[in-house]
Amino acid sequence: MLITLFKYGLITTHSQYCRNFAQKGVNHALISPGSRNAPLTIALARHPGIQAKSVSDERSAAFIALGMSQNLKEPVVICCTSGSAAYNYAPAVAEAFFQEIPLIVLTADRPKEWIHQHDGQTIYQTDIFGKHVKQSFEIGADYSHPDSVWQIERSVNHALNLAMTEPKGPVHINIPLREPFYPLENEEVRFSPRARDIKRIKPVFQLSKEDWTEIIEKVIDSSRILIAVGQEELNSALSEVLAKIQEEFNIPVLGEAISNVGLDSISKHDLFLGGDDSLLKPDLLITIGKSFISKSFKTFLRKYKAEEHWHLQYGDHLIDTFQSLTQIIPVSPLDFFSKLFADIDYDNFRNGDMEERDPEFKNIWFERELKARNMWNLSFRLILKPNHLMNFW
Repeated sequence: MLITLFKYGLITTHSQYCRNFAQKGVNHALISPGSRNAPLTIALARHPGIQAKSVSDERSAAFIALGMSQNLKEPVVICCTSGSAAYNYAPAVAEAFFQEIPLIVLTADRPKEWIHQHDGQTIYQTDIFGKHVKQSFEIGADYSHPDSVWQIERSVNHALNLAMTEPKGPVHINIPLREPFYPLENEEVRFSPRARDIKRIKPVFQLSKEDWTEIIEKVIDSSRILIAVGQEELNSALSEVLAKIQEEFNIPVLGEAISNVGLDSISKHDLFLGGDDSLLKPDLLITIGKSFISKSFKTFLRKYKAEEHWHLQYGDHLIDTFQSLTQIIPVSPLDFFSKLFADIDYDNFRNGDMEERDPEFKNIWFERELKARNMWNLSFRLILKPNHLMNFW
């Protein structure tokens, strides 16, 4: 959807972006005030399908948008004027990149001929966020030729599709704009009825029958398996299937403080790891999620390396947090563990093998977990009621 500004006989398409945003389910924008980004502000603020809010500080606006995107599970637009305003987005953009959060970063810019000409708020904005965005795009400063509209449509579609492709992440669209920025008093500001929507079909990541058979056999043959969950969004279906695997297959599940596992998992490992932990060493480690914040857990797994370490992730970047990675599996955790549970459960039923997996490894983990929980609860009670200290001692 465009706002068409009739200026000097030319049709400038400053709000082509908004039409594409709305078509692809982008409904929220945080705008920081400025002059150079006025055409974008007008487009975002007046678009009926976009809820636009004004946040004067760019750094704050970007972090607010990051939180909104996490909560809404959809891309959020941030829009600012030219110059150092764009740099203030950098901390939140970097966070969004590593947290795989789809921010749509719109930065207004001076036309290129004015860069480094002692004109206010002119800096090098092309690729300003470097490797901390999935890709940077730049729109031409002139809109008189039909190919300019085509380039806008193509670039915006590409950016939005890329932001929502796993692994998700921020994209940057730099937009040089010429004056005048505002419609005249009697000038019509209207939205066009349509814009090109170039869809990208979501790929289906599916392992070959041979690879899956090998995975199943390895899980069945391994007696010391540990599932570790790093930073993850709350997913009740995933928590449910992990709980079944832990209970029925005696495979312990460790959840970081930021994992949102939501089940009776190993969670107090910081209180008991650090001594002789050899009995806790897994033969097979399966990890999901992003960062692990527990230093003691990372030190433990780097010291007592698993013979095999599988990490479930999309994307091509090789992430080897525990220095033991042997296999990257490009499927969603919910799909992987759901199929794993169903197939092993069926295999046990088909073969008449109803004998449980030896619970020894799980019991070792949970014995230490229980002691740590008791110690934690006692410490908490003593903090709340310090007069109990005399009785305790």
